Amino acid sequence: AVNGSEAVGVWCSLLSGYLNAKANLHYIAKNGGIFTATNSIKSRLITAQSSLAAWSDFPDEEVPEVDENELKLALSAAKSGMADLIATADCGRILRDGVHTVIIGKPNVGKSTVMNMLLRCNRSIVTDIAGTTRDVVEESVSVGGIMLRLADTAGLRDTQDPVESAGIDIARSRLEQAELIIAVFDGSKPLDSDDFDIINALKGRKFVAVINKSDLPQEVEPANFPISGAITLSAKHGSPQTLEKAIVSALGTDNFDSSAGVLATERQLGCVQRAMAAVDEAVAALDSGITLDAVGVCIDDALSSLCELTGERASDAVIDEVFSRFCVGK
Repeated sequence: AVNGSEAVGVWCSLLSGYLNAKANLHYIAKNGGIFTATNSIKSRLITAQSSLAAWSDFPDEEVPEVDENELKLALSAAKSGMADLIATADCGRILRDGVHTVIIGKPNVGKSTVMNMLLRCNRSIVTDIAGTTRDVVEESVSVGGIMLRLADTAGLRDTQDPVESAGIDIARSRLEQAELIIAVFDGSKPLDSDDFDIINALKGRKFVAVINKSDLPQEVEPANFPISGAITLSAKHGSPQTLEKAIVSALGTDNFDSSAGVLATERQLGCVQRAMAAVDEAVAALDSGITLDAVGVCIDDALSSLCELTGERASDAVIDEVFSRFCVGK
């Protein structure tokens, strides 16, 4: 049993922990990339909203009339900033969840060796016997700050072996689900119909085409390869830098600034999307000749959605802006 004083102590400890955690989250929000990224957007909206609020709430004082053209320009700039922020959502999801990556190719082209090269250890079994990999071998590795959830799969080919066939079915399923494909080809042998089937499967997907076994006499050259951007390497004797660079480029994260504001969760993305929808409503209201009060309501909705990201109060920011810009209420 817990007596009254002990219970109070427990609750005080829990409350203290909660308040400390909340303070830490507030600090992160105030000093993180999201705060910086949204600050200029909010500033434009706060300035616009303060003009509307001062004009509406203090009709008897010398408040300048709202310039609708300037208001539209401010809303347009805010919308552009939100569009840029929404465009970071894919990078945010990649940073949060990693990238489901599948390594595919015919048997014995070096898929397992490519996986081992990326992992910098012998995780997958490598032999000269075609069809060694029959089940999916999975591992995770960080490439350019991005977590790849790698899956080494069975070689894709026609076979009568029921066990290998089951592995190939799993490989094709993983191929359909993958967010990134590393397609491996044997550069020491001419391309055949199985290779071209794999090339066709890459259309419309994010992929890296690897012409492997560059340590052997070559039958396949990047210049004559059916798809552009293929890289040549020796997974057995080479280093992973060339492949890692190609992976980062394929994901579009090569110019990504990890310190910049990124929408890392669905909640954050939803906040900005709601804010943009509210700005669109404000612009539509202006174009339709609806009263400026209605426009102000839309801008207020946009600000409230953006302020959800950092725990701020939109109304406080607007009030402060009104009294700093206009000589009212004195």
